[in-house]
Parts: sequence; structure tokens; C-alpha cells
Amino acid sequence: MNILVGSNNLKSTGLGTFIYTQVVELISRGHDVDVITNHRGKISQQLSSNMIELDEIKNSYDLMLLSQNDITSELIKRNVSGHKIFTVMGTAFDWNDIPNDETLSYVDDVVSICGEIKEHIKKERGIDSIVINQPIDCNRFSPIDLPRWGKGNIKVISIVRGYESEILIKSACEMIGYEYMGTQKPVEYEFHDNDEDNVIFKVEDKIREADIVVGLGRCVYETLSCGRNALVFDDRNYQGNLGDGMVTPSNIDDLNIYNFSGRFSNKSLRVEDLVRELKKYNPEYGSFFRDWILENCNVVDTIDQYLFMRK
Repeated sequence: MNILVGSNNLKSTGLGTFIYTQVVELISRGHDVDVITNHRGKISQQLSSNMIELDEIKNSYDLMLLSQNDITSELIKRNVSGHKIFTVMGTAFDWNDIPNDETLSYVDDVVSICGEIKEHIKKERGIDSIVINQPIDCNRFSPIDLPRWGKGNIKVISIVRGYESEILIKSACEMIGYEYMGTQKPVEYEFHDNDEDNVIFKVEDKIREADIVVGLGRCVYETLSCGRNALVFDDRNYQGNLGDGMVTPSNIDDLNIYNFSGRFSNKSLRVEDLVRELKKYNPEYGSFFRDWILENCNVVDTIDQYLFMRK
């Protein structure tokens, strides 16, 4: 099939890696994929052979996978036809992330990446959608050299945006003798020319260096796929200090409904809270986490769900 994938940005954000994962899977199946964006970055460099400019868009596609109103508006202006699926990945920037009236009149289907978003857009905007989980490349994010008891110091890495949250995580690690390995800071949402200078594309290598990864959203899914423990926490501008603590077999389904965003518990975490959560570390959970991702988030299955919607 001829497929168009469009998003606001292809920076090293959760959105960028979401799009990258989908596109790579589609290409592997032999589809012809064009990719467009308003803001190029390290992800678009990885997809360079499939990137096109807005003026190069075809008149029609068999399938169009879209996110954000701004890029969708460009397609509306050009009257591009095809079966269109709009994916809602968040609500913090609702003016762009949640389909507006113009977008709704253009697209055929709406997907939410979690139950919380599905309920929110239904309640606030009256928009019906189906839930398709985050797509994870389970071959790329694989459980190499799984942690185990007695292996050595428990190593922690943070993938957080908030400066204050990084300080809290570091302090908590020092209080209980865990080795804090530093941060792999994601790109901020206000883009500039040098915003990816300190970002690595192969974040899976960083994840595998750690026993525990601290962050929100997509990096939690990737961590679990690598068989590591994950602590859901960050202090971000759009929601402040929020965390759900350590992911466990007993809470993983509930936290997934909220996209591992910290909004399930909806509580601020102090340093003593982080200490308590970090102490819940259990390397024996690794195999469970890996199997859970394979069952619920494998990109092979999520892409099948998107393609089925076109039938």
C-alpha cells in the first residue's frame, strides 16, 4: 500500500519514536511510506529516505496515519484523499493533539493510545475513539543481560525533563546506596536548533545499562520491554511533580490505562516517597514485564490493528 505518515515533529520525543516505530514496521512489510513533519530532527534523519516535503505529497494514499491538527491542516488544504486515522497521544497540548472540528470532518477514524485519553476526549469533546496501545519494537528493545540479585550495585538512570525531579532522584539514590548513573534528558517541547545536541538515538543501550529507569510515558514501555524495572515519575511544566511509583505486576494494567503518565495516582512524590518506591526494586519482575509488552504493545500487533481499520 501507499501510506502517508504525518506528525507535528520528528524530534527525539515520545511522539518521534512512536512514529519511527510505526514507519519501520510498515516498511519491513513492503509498504511504500511517505513521511511528513513540521519539525525535523534526529528521528527524521533516521527516516531520511522516506521523508518528503509538503509540496511532494501525492494526491491520494491507501492509508494516512496522522497526529496533530497542524500537520493534518496541511493535508486538508491540499485535498489529499485516502483512509485517514488520527491518533491522539496526549491532551496537555489539546489545541493540537486533540482533533478539532476541521480535522474531525476530514478523518475517518480516531485512535487513543490509552483508556484515559479515550475517556477524556469523549467527555470533553464528544469524540469516539478506539484504544491501540503504544507500539514497541520488541526486537530493538530486547532484554539483553537481564538484571539479577547479587549482580552488583543497583543502577538507576533517569529519563526525565524536570530539573527538580532529577535532583530528587539523585538524592533518593544516595540515601539508599543505589548508583545514580545520570540522566538521558528528552527534548523539550519548545524546539530550537541545538535542542538534540546531547540526545542519543539508541536509547535502548542506555536502558540496558540500568536496573531501574525513571521517567514517564513511552520510555517506561521501552524499559519494560528490555526487562528492566521502571519508576513512573517526573516534574514537567504541563502537569508538575507527578508519579505513580514503581511498576509492578499488580499495578501495570492500571498504569497502562494512564499511559504511565503519573496521573493514575495523581500524587506528588517527595524524596522519601522515591526512596520507598526504589526499594520495591525486584529484578525477578523482568521476565513478566517483557512478556506483558510482547502481549500488549508489540508493534507487529498494533500495526495489524491500524491496518484492520482500513478494511
